[in-house]
Amino acid sequence: MFGLKKNITITIKLFGGLDADAGIEGYDPGVGIALCVTNRVRLGKAVKKIGLIRTDSMAMFINGNLAGPKQKLNDGDVIFCMRPLAGG
Repeated sequence: MFGLKKNITITIKLFGGLDADAGIEGYDPGVGIALCVTNRVRLGKAVKKIGLIRTDSMAMFINGNLAGPKQKLNDGDVIFCMRPLAGG
C-alpha cells in the first residue's frame, strides 16, 4: 500500500572511540548496535540516530563496501564506522 513505511533492522559497529563520541556506555564492538529504521533510510541519518553528528570525520562501510552518507540502507545491512587512519 502507498504511504506505509516498512521498518528494517540494521547493525552499526563503531571503532576508534566513536562509541565515546556518541556517548554510548558499555559498548561491545563484537555485537554492535541493532537499530530499527525505516526501509531505504540514508546512512547519514541512521548514524546520526545513534548520536554521531559529523559523518564527514569518519569512514563508513556497508557490508564491507565503502559508502557515503547518502547511500540507502536495506534490511540486515551491517555498518562499520571508524576514524580514517594514517601511518608510515
